[in-house]
Amino acid sequence: MMMKIADLETMPVPEYVYIPMTQNYSRHCMPFVAVGDHVKVGQPIAYSEANKGAPIHASASGEIVKITEDADLQGVDDKVIVIKTDQEQRVWEGVQPPKFDTRADFLKALEQSGMIGMEGACLATHAQLDEKSIENDKILVINGAEWTKYTDFEWTLMKKDAEDIIEGACLTMKFMGLEKCYIGVREGEADAIRKLKACVTEKRLNTIEIVPLPQSCPPGSDRVVIYETTGDILAANNLPEDFGIVVASISSIAFLGSYAKSGMPLVRRVISVEGSAVKEPKNLMVPIGAQVSDIVEYCGGYVEEPKKLVMGGPAMGRNVPNGNVPLSKDNNSILAFREEEIPVREEISCKNCDSCKRVCPIHLDPEQLYDAFEAKDVHQLKELGLEKCTECGRCAFVCPAAKPLSYMIEQAKILIQS
Repeated sequence: MMMKIADLETMPVPEYVYIPMTQNYSRHCMPFVAVGDHVKVGQPIAYSEANKGAPIHASASGEIVKITEDADLQGVDDKVIVIKTDQEQRVWEGVQPPKFDTRADFLKALEQSGMIGMEGACLATHAQLDEKSIENDKILVINGAEWTKYTDFEWTLMKKDAEDIIEGACLTMKFMGLEKCYIGVREGEADAIRKLKACVTEKRLNTIEIVPLPQSCPPGSDRVVIYETTGDILAANNLPEDFGIVVASISSIAFLGSYAKSGMPLVRRVISVEGSAVKEPKNLMVPIGAQVSDIVEYCGGYVEEPKKLVMGGPAMGRNVPNGNVPLSKDNNSILAFREEEIPVREEISCKNCDSCKRVCPIHLDPEQLYDAFEAKDVHQLKELGLEKCTECGRCAFVCPAAKPLSYMIEQAKILIQS
């Protein structure tokens, strides 16, 4: 286990931010700004025509100097809005704390916040919650379990923003008609558990329970957290709502609590920057659109040029070829490894070994899913049960052919909704 990073630092806005339009379940985000426009922090700059999409906002104040599909921005396969920042971080006049009176108000405010990712796959949160049954769902499960030994941003977040987390939980329960909330935190995170419990006690909330989780594997799996908090076992064909459960991530709930107070949309996020190639590992609050190179430079640069650079975690993340890739809403970490720490596996042809199939907790066939995705066969993806995938990352971790299975699943889910 790597040493925990006690503090959360706020990274200054870089000279340029590169805001990709592929930040939610559908890739149909369209800019409604033009080159030469001046924008402010929190100002809407792109919208989604898809019902599961969310708007995108400027993370920095400054001038839009380019709207491009520049292939040099490795890892980005759609338009990018480039803002030359003025370093003033002037806030858009439309940023105001939302007013919640009804469930419709609550969902509309979430849509305007640009919030995504409560249950993975970059889904817009307002669309996810709008599909939930206010009559049948009774329990909120908040997943505060770190996925890997390389990230501890959630631990830092729980210590720093416990009040925002509890406020976000209370708002979700109130407007979704939920009766009970369980917040699952790994049992080793004693100080985070203590901070959350103190906040619950201070507010006299007997409907919220902080549950220490054993070191089970994978610790970040929603299905594992649901079992450890509620005792319910979800079979392969079950979804959380079948048991009256709404699942949320700790990061999303913390953002909701903060947004309710300030009205600032999702323009920055907390990430971990770690790995043996990073000179000064940090937990950072980073503006959306900051490039990996700028983020790592703020962390003192590299000890040596990394052999492997990953965004999003070693199991579920994706390898990126260089530091030009900009941070998106769904990225929670940047991991840079030296050669001796994680050997680089070159992607080769599938060996048909069935390793991926054997480790899948819900008995999907990742090899067939990969082939269907390569063929862009939406019907076959659905027939194979793509939408049941929990994105635990086990298939990618064990694949001897080094197939990017986790990234494929993410992109396949985008494909079937486009």
